[in-house]
Amino acid sequence: MQKIILALILSLIITGANAQIKKGKGKANASVSKVSPEELIESYKFKEAATLINKEIQAAQRKQQSTEKLEELLVTANNGQNMLSSTEDVVFIDSVVVDKEKILEVYRISSESGKIDYLKNLMKGSKLSLKEANSIAYTPQLLDKIYYSSIKDSALYMFTRDRLDDQWGEAKQVQGLEDFGYDQITPFVLTDGATLYFAAKGEESLGGYDIFMSRYSQDQGTFLKPENIGMPFNSPSNDYLYVVDEANNLGWFASDRRQPEGKVCVYVFIPNETRKSYDLENFEDAIPNFAKINSIKATWAGENDRVKSALERLKNIFSEESRSGASSDFLFVINDSKTYTSLQDFKDAKAKGYASQWAEALKIYDSQKARLDSEREVYSTADTEKRNSLKPQILAKEKEVEKLKASIKNLEKLIREEELKKQ
Repeated sequence: MQKIILALILSLIITGANAQIKKGKGKANASVSKVSPEELIESYKFKEAATLINKEIQAAQRKQQSTEKLEELLVTANNGQNMLSSTEDVVFIDSVVVDKEKILEVYRISSESGKIDYLKNLMKGSKLSLKEANSIAYTPQLLDKIYYSSIKDSALYMFTRDRLDDQWGEAKQVQGLEDFGYDQITPFVLTDGATLYFAAKGEESLGGYDIFMSRYSQDQGTFLKPENIGMPFNSPSNDYLYVVDEANNLGWFASDRRQPEGKVCVYVFIPNETRKSYDLENFEDAIPNFAKINSIKATWAGENDRVKSALERLKNIFSEESRSGASSDFLFVINDSKTYTSLQDFKDAKAKGYASQWAEALKIYDSQKARLDSEREVYSTADTEKRNSLKPQILAKEKEVEKLKASIKNLEKLIREEELKKQ
């Protein structure tokens, strides 16, 4: 009898314990927060977002609730998936995070590609609203036309003016863009005078602002329906100010993806002659990372020569500005998201000291390399006697240049190590 009672007691204890476990599991599951469609879109999980949105639409329909916002969100998720699968294979060479109001300080384009500036600077003396005055505008090399944003129906739309006799003519809304999206900003036109890039909001945008492209049709006398240029340029965040310097074969665009309020990241890239997308078969798992631009160096695979050449062109742009008295002293890449152009940018005193040595070493290196190249040129056309005389000098200078190069590389390493300690 005692055995039976003991067995019953044990049974009750086990049953109670199991119930407590189940109860605990229920509480744990209930505590797990539900991932929203917006969060899934933000993390580029567009398929999952679309699936969840469809379920929420069905649930809302059963309750006879409005599904308008959910359907708009579904369009965004579907747009995102389509863009993701056709992400353009683009080589990025640099990026720099700046205050939004200082964005134009980062862009560097040749005079052949025109000029981007605030409208108040390009149309000095003209009567402008505050929003117009502080909007970014574009004018080609001849300064005979200007593209800018102006207010219409409580939103910004693209307008243009022609310059006649040193005066800006009547404002005209850009034909073909009248009914496309809203808050059209940051225009830029290629040197062909027919290819227009701008940013806008609307149902064809993935985030806030997306970058669009339109071409002017001579036959129709209007711009054609704009096309979203897709990823990696566009994202669930704000993306704008797409600019291409055809003379230097370099491009820029700005994005506030992964940035705190008031900051933007300006990316520098090598424009493709023709659009090429990633091979889905070989890059399917990696495409989201390319679309997000998680790593600049990851885009360099197999493109070392193009990257080297592009970085040299970018360096030359800053060098020319430095020689002409521009504010930028140099170009130093700290990491994928930070590029410094002045000693004042450094937060660490030791890194700043190394950077000062580095900048001076670069000047010496450039001078010595120029002399070496000159002596090599003389050597290539000299007779045997002259060559025998020049050879020891050239060999000695080559060793000196290589030593300087190694010193510069070492300083670059030290600069990054010290500065990153402050990040």
